[in-house]
Amino acid sequence: MANWMEILLQILCIVALLLIIWWRIKPAVLFKKRAVETRGTIVNWLKTNIGGKVYFYPMIEFVDREGKRIRFKASERSEREPMYKTGTEVIIKYDPKNTDRKKVAYPKKSR
Repeated sequence: MANWMEILLQILCIVALLLIIWWRIKPAVLFKKRAVETRGTIVNWLKTNIGGKVYFYPMIEFVDREGKRIRFKASERSEREPMYKTGTEVIIKYDPKNTDRKKVAYPKKSR
């Protein structure tokens, strides 16, 4: 009887582990499945001082597939000066069901 209990406990632990793994990777899997690609442009740079260091965050604008113009502050940042010129074109992948979910691909080199 103890062997069956141990086996059942092991199976439950494996199932729980698999569920936790799926819960963690599900957003990335769904994003990759749903995401559409479009072009965007760096329209400005947001300068921020954090702990005495100056950081620049790109402000990016793109038009979604429904024609809505979306502008957002990217999470990527550079120190001391902007990495790209205003007007630099970037590739945006976004979830059409939730445009807050997006990823930016920057060109290799701008200057």
